[in-house]
Amino acid sequence: DDAVNAAASDFFRDTLANLDNAYLRPRYHGFMECQEDSGKLVHQWLTDGTDSADWLLDRLDAVYQASAPAGKE
Repeated sequence: DDAVNAAASDFFRDTLANLDNAYLRPRYHGFMECQEDSGKLVHQWLTDGTDSADWLLDRLDAVYQASAPAGKE
């Protein structure tokens, strides 16, 4: 909409390429729980400081695999 863009000092026109190429978070059912559970794991890993990065990555992968829709792993 040219009027809206003009009122916003060409903001939309100037940022369209960035918006078109921006990353969009997954939208499948279960992703929000995956994100929440992953955040808890990262927090635990950062605060405890006892486990390896591989420990964290294995658990993050397991959380994702459990949440991913069938055929999307």
